[in-house]
Amino acid sequence: MVRRQSAPRLEFEAAAIYEYPEHLRPFLSELPALPGVYVFHSESDTLPLYIGKSVNIRSRVLSHLRTPDEATMLRQARRISWICTAGEMGALLLEARLIKEQQPLFNKRLRRNRQLCSLQLSEQKIEVVSARSVDFFP
Repeated sequence: MVRRQSAPRLEFEAAAIYEYPEHLRPFLSELPALPGVYVFHSESDTLPLYIGKSVNIRSRVLSHLRTPDEATMLRQARRISWICTAGEMGALLLEARLIKEQQPLFNKRLRRNRQLCSLQLSEQKIEVVSARSVDFFP
């Protein structure tokens, strides 16, 4: 019996496809392997692109090349800053506070929702609806 061999499958990890932009590489060598919060800054320096936390800032920042969206963010970033914390809990609390205060462009989960909502009561049913979708003055 003859076995048919298939061609080897090429499997690429996203990190192998994307590389850190040259202008960010000097920051990478200084990143601490400690818990804390890191910030990717844009050219304007007024609005951060992304705020993240980790128990190891260095390894987490270096892992930010998994998707095309992350590669896009890194191309827009001009510098990386960080704040070390005493542990994971401190990093978690600081990250949440900074995201709510600064509203970074690429953070979505911890953004404050500024959309008004209302409770709509109808026949044994209560629904939370967007205030924009309800006509309050029929």
